[in-house]
Amino acid sequence: MSQDLPVRLTAESAGELARRAELSDGARLLVRPDQGPRELLDRLVDGRHHLDAVRLMAHALPKREALWWAARCARMAAGDPPEGPVAAALEAADAWFLDPVDANRRAAMPAAEAAGLGTPAGCACAGIYFSGGSVAPVGVPDVPPADHATAQFVAAAVALAAVRIEPEKAPDKHRLHLALGRRIIDGEERPPSPPGDVAPSQSAGPLAAAEAAEPGPAPAQRPSLFF
Repeated sequence: MSQDLPVRLTAESAGELARRAELSDGARLLVRPDQGPRELLDRLVDGRHHLDAVRLMAHALPKREALWWAARCARMAAGDPPEGPVAAALEAADAWFLDPVDANRRAAMPAAEAAGLGTPAGCACAGIYFSGGSVAPVGVPDVPPADHATAQFVAAAVALAAVRIEPEKAPDKHRLHLALGRRIIDGEERPPSPPGDVAPSQSAGPLAAAEAAEPGPAPAQRPSLFF
């Protein structure tokens, strides 16, 4: 039996979450007073409100899990192998997941700008930058990021990932991305544990754990955390 534990979603009511995630009018019709995030998410997916489901999940997940979801989707949309600034942005995301120190958080923003905020990888890195700490330059008084900036960039990254390549297949990609998000919610997929907080299944290190989950021939360069 799996020992994976589900992710604890936001404690907000479905109605509060729908307002914060700016769901469409049609999606709001599915909100019920007694619903939690999981129930509303299921109703949105069943009703094929895919973009609304993406926005809801981005706001319901804890930041680290939401960013892992965004980065996984960005990786799938980046091509094989990813090139140029997009590849650099994915590497910057890798670095932060492996070691979420402030220097790696700050390094994600120039990587995001180089890749472009119109790319999934750029949005994922921007979400990392706005996930905590200060958005002011080093050495000046701290300025905390906006409360929901990370969720907004996560939603943008996942939405863009569905249309980056072969946009005519967007509905199928939305379903794929939402299924991945649900596995993260259910604890079946999870980001690497930060240093000092290593789960038993990742005792050999996060890169080794990622490889073990999806074995294959050794690549010529450092493997991605995502695929």
